[in-house]
Amino acid sequence: MWKKIFSILILTIFITTSLLATGSENYTSEQPPNNMPPVDFGNNPIFNNVLARVDTTEGDVQLFRGIEIVGGMPGEWLDIILPYIRLHELSDAGIEYSVLISDVDSYSQSFAGQYHTLV
Repeated sequence: MWKKIFSILILTIFITTSLLATGSENYTSEQPPNNMPPVDFGNNPIFNNVLARVDTTEGDVQLFRGIEIVGGMPGEWLDIILPYIRLHELSDAGIEYSVLISDVDSYSQSFAGQYHTLV
């Protein structure tokens, strides 16, 4: 009998603490609510990724950290993906490039929409 009462008491304590641990929606002065609306960078072209082709016919090119090389032909060109806002770094370094796709994310999403498994 005591084992049954003791196990019910322990079970009640566990349930009570688990309900208290989940918290509530009421905010205290220590936890202000987050009233910041979500920011959508998708419409701003500055935050788009760009596919650019770098000319390497005149020798090796020193690329910067954070630039992704996605293809190329040795001694001719490299295809790189980088944020649009960083294109000026290529110009400042005297690296010749041409932009192939100005918004890689939208471009890839347009293809993903054609396949039901990628949506």
